[in-house]
Amino acid sequence: MKEPNTQGEHIIKFTGKASIPEPLKIGHGYEVLSKGEVTTITESDNNNGTHNLYYKFVPITSEIREELGELHIKAKDSRSNSKLIFDLHNKLWSDAQDDPRDMKDSYDDTCKEMMLALPELYKRAKAKNVEHKELEYPDNINSEVTAF
Repeated sequence: MKEPNTQGEHIIKFTGKASIPEPLKIGHGYEVLSKGEVTTITESDNNNGTHNLYYKFVPITSEIREELGELHIKAKDSRSNSKLIFDLHNKLWSDAQDDPRDMKDSYDDTCKEMMLALPELYKRAKAKNVEHKELEYPDNINSEVTAF
């Protein structure tokens, strides 16, 4: 990256999508609140001695509020279950003070343990008849998964 004194603008690009359960109305003003991740930073030369930095922002969860601030729609988390598991593992691993393994080794070990436990977890899920239902996490787990 170039010297700070030649910095032009910092520009955020919003990309991605959010699945919403209700339609929006044309001509209405909305406020969109999103949690997400910056996935890419690119630099562009302005040909005048300055440069701009572009940040690609991908939403994970979003809320849509009407102009008056009333909550209108809460979009579903668009991450796959495997991404949620990966993110939860990384959060637990980063919070652990006594794990000598690096993140990759820890994740590999955890995946092996999950695969060993999967037959029993499948039976429990089937017994609870949770197939085709929206998965709801306990509050403490959901906060771990959505923490950045």
